[in-house]
Amino acid sequence: MSLLDASCIRVIAESVGIAQVSDEVAEALAPDVEYRLRDIVQACSRSVEALKFMRHGRRETLTCDDINFALRTDAFAPFQRRFRS
Repeated sequence: MSLLDASCIRVIAESVGIAQVSDEVAEALAPDVEYRLRDIVQACSRSVEALKFMRHGRRETLTCDDINFALRTDAFAPFQRRFRS
C-alpha cells in the first residue's frame, strides 16, 4: 500500500496537462511515484551537494535547480519543473 492515494496522482497528472487518469492507472502509479520521491529525498539528504550549489550561488534558499544539479552529480534524472514561484 502506498502513502500516496489515487487522488494525489490525478492532481499531479492534471497539473502537467493529462486531463483524465482512471482510478486503476492512478492506483498502479502511486507506489512507483512514492518510491521515486523517497529515492530523491534520500539522495538529497545523504549528500550536501544541493546545499553546496545553493551556497555557491550565494543564496539562502534552496531551489529546484540546486537539487537538479546535485541529482546530476549522483546520476539521477533531474526534475521537470513546470511551475515557477
